[in-house]
Amino acid sequence: MHKVIALSASPRRGGNSEILLDQAIAGVLEAGGIAEKIILCDLKIAPCLECNFCARTGRCIVEDDFQAIYRRLKQENLFLLAFPVFFQGLPAQLKALVDRCQCCWEAKYRLETPIAPASPQRRLSVLGVKAREDVEEFSHPLATLKVFALVNNLRYYQELLLSRMEDSGAVNRNPEALQKARELGKDLLS
Repeated sequence: MHKVIALSASPRRGGNSEILLDQAIAGVLEAGGIAEKIILCDLKIAPCLECNFCARTGRCIVEDDFQAIYRRLKQENLFLLAFPVFFQGLPAQLKALVDRCQCCWEAKYRLETPIAPASPQRRLSVLGVKAREDVEEFSHPLATLKVFALVNNLRYYQELLLSRMEDSGAVNRNPEALQKARELGKDLLS
């Protein structure tokens, strides 16, 4: 049975990105998979200290909730990630996680021991929401997430990006988007 790690990166519980993530999880379950949902704002993930311990070892010395995510990045193949855009970037909770993956970069590129082997089965699908219509607002966070995927030997697989999602629950008035999120979850397993 395929397992999907579903990361919710919004500090607002039950908001648009989490609603989309829940739909994608429903798609995973419909396709016969299982999902583990992780709420990043419930975790304690410190920012990167740039202490360079990882440059020698390929792992992060800071002991906090990042270590559990790190283990999943090493062990699991399928990931969903839902996030809102904040100031044309990632929310702080997700940015801290991405920055802490410096140890994964060091392992892969400096020490030549990536945390997981490259494989077409290792995939990341993302669901993003933002308030404004400006299409360029997704370019910055997506560039960061594509590097995150590359460093962790995840294939950037699919994305669902929605604009004009200012009000909490606005996505519920968009049944087409909810269905697309569900299909994205199913497709991740194929």
